Amino acid sequence: MKKRPLTLALLGLLLIPVLAFRFGGWAVVSVDDLPEYLVAGKPVAVSFKVRQHAVSLLDGLKPTITLTSGNTETTIPAGGDANAIAHIGFFVTQPKEYLAKWRAAGFRVDFNDPKIGDHGYIYTPEGLRIEIQENHILKDEGKTQTLPIVSDHVHFNGPAGYDKEAQAWYHERFGGTLVMQNEDVIPGMRLRWAIAKTTKPLLPTKGQTLDHVGFEIKGLEAFCKKLQASGVKFDQPYNMTRHKSFASATFTDPWGVSIEVTEGLSGL
Repeated sequence: MKKRPLTLALLGLLLIPVLAFRFGGWAVVSVDDLPEYLVAGKPVAVSFKVRQHAVSLLDGLKPTITLTSGNTETTIPAGGDANAIAHIGFFVTQPKEYLAKWRAAGFRVDFNDPKIGDHGYIYTPEGLRIEIQENHILKDEGKTQTLPIVSDHVHFNGPAGYDKEAQAWYHERFGGTLVMQNEDVIPGMRLRWAIAKTTKPLLPTKGQTLDHVGFEIKGLEAFCKKLQASGVKFDQPYNMTRHKSFASATFTDPWGVSIEVTEGLSGL
């Protein structure tokens, strides 16, 4: 195991003079649990916030993280398109009211069309992007969503040209219905794939705000054997006692998304 001293230069720090003109006054960058060193080949999550006058969270920034080791320097984007998952999506019964309420509460909200305001994205303080919209699928079928909020999709992120390969990889293992070249519909969820706007290596999900995605499987033990036969290497193999009330196994897809498969979780 190779440990390397960590030197981080956060672009947020370099932006402070600019922010002073844009937002007035000064800004503070706070870093959560900065590691003392990095281990080669092991992913690490670094989260930070930029606050105007050390109080109000600032949005609309495009920060990067620069890592220096000896004479080698690497710069990667932080958050958003830097991650192996671009965003997650939910259908809500009153998207316009929810988005307006969250924006009024101080959360960052981006509208697809500000004049309409019924479809957009809310961001967590850590930068996780969540898409909010009306359930257009049920609406087109003449039906009405009864629950206030339900899962819609996971939008994965990857390099140019990866989407067809990733769609085939997931479809081979999880089945579903292929409805377009970048979407696979499985019970309760749509899996979608986007091309990242960065050419830099993407950050794996492990240890981030959205740490992993999960699938509830009937006949999990047999399913895990099929996954292993298809070439999947488990981070944690099938086990009935790891959790008190349900069986589980975990693995990582070829693009850095951590996945947990369970049986019995839906009944809790």
